[in-house]
Amino acid sequence: SINAEYGGMSGSRKTILKLSKGFYGRAKNCLKTARIKVQKALQYQYRDRRTRKREFRRQWITQINAATREHGMVYSEFVRGLVWCNVALNRKVLAEIAVTEPYSFYALQQYVKTNAPMKFRDNFRNRMIIANEIRDGRDWDPAWNENLVKEKFLRDPTIRSTRFNEAEAAEIAKKKERLKQLQARFEEKKREQKEREKWKF
Repeated sequence: SINAEYGGMSGSRKTILKLSKGFYGRAKNCLKTARIKVQKALQYQYRDRRTRKREFRRQWITQINAATREHGMVYSEFVRGLVWCNVALNRKVLAEIAVTEPYSFYALQQYVKTNAPMKFRDNFRNRMIIANEIRDGRDWDPAWNENLVKEKFLRDPTIRSTRFNEAEAAEIAKKKERLKQLQARFEEKKREQKEREKWKF
């Protein structure tokens, strides 16, 4: 504990000034100021020893997520697939592999994809098609993409998916058309307003 190691805040002058070495201003050599500053510094140390663990975990998750999304997967699916496939790698190791060994990380993703349950693999294939289209620079139209992926799934009788619904695709197309109309109307009103301001005296 702090009391045992440093004699607490009622410790000797020598102990307090030793802990305040390098502090700014009078905090390094004035006992009264140094005692306050050292006490606060030790509180921050205690707090941040725990905060540091959270920050590292958040950083590892961000790195893993970025690496998995390059190949049409998301972090939650990848981690769930690792559990299903009984792969015992923690996030620290996965983040290190993702940064330093991208090909090994891709191989790990392929292993998860091929050994995970069928429902998981269906979802992965959907995401993979969308990711490839985005990588090719094409705009992803949800309605068009639904029909495209549906065709690919129907060609392969071994794949079963209930994700596609014709009514939902029609609804998406209708909403998109309505949005285009509203945007055109807004642009027209904007042009009219500019014209009025132009001839204002």
